[in-house]
Amino acid sequence: MSEIDSGSKQKTIVIGLVVVIVLLGAIVGVLIWQGTKSNKTTTTATTSTTATTATNSASTAMQSSLANAASFDKKTATRLDAKTTPEKWVKAYYDACDSKDWKTAWEHLPAAKKDATTADALGAQLSSYGISGYKVDGSKTNSSGELEITVTQSTASYGDFTSVWTFVKDGGTYLVKDKAVSGMTSK
Repeated sequence: MSEIDSGSKQKTIVIGLVVVIVLLGAIVGVLIWQGTKSNKTTTTATTSTTATTATNSASTAMQSSLANAASFDKKTATRLDAKTTPEKWVKAYYDACDSKDWKTAWEHLPAAKKDATTADALGAQLSSYGISGYKVDGSKTNSSGELEITVTQSTASYGDFTSVWTFVKDGGTYLVKDKAVSGMTSK
């Protein structure tokens, strides 16, 4: 009887070991599957964060290059057509931004800012803002005799940007001297 009990015990031990091995295999399989699923989520989040960071970096770099654009030179300045006014010029820029016509918007920039960027780069930056309109706040002649037009542009991403456009009279026409962001208010 001892041989039968011994064989039976060995079978029970072997069956028990097989069950333990199968359970361990199942646990390892579940852990690997969850790790892969978690890794995909992390990869997606990382890709999204990387894209956002790249857009913000490009925007910051372009803003920096525009802010550090060369000084005003009457000989190379952007010149308004004699038939247009500074007010119409500014509105044409913002209308172009609203319709995502980046080439036209770029053409309205002061010459130094055009030298610091391209129409495509301007479009890439401004597209990320979610532009939702603009309002001409007013115009005045500053102490140097230059015409300043203040405009607030609304964006979904960054709130409102207030810019001051400066124009210099040269004979019978105006030159675009500057476009400077003077303030930003978040929504």
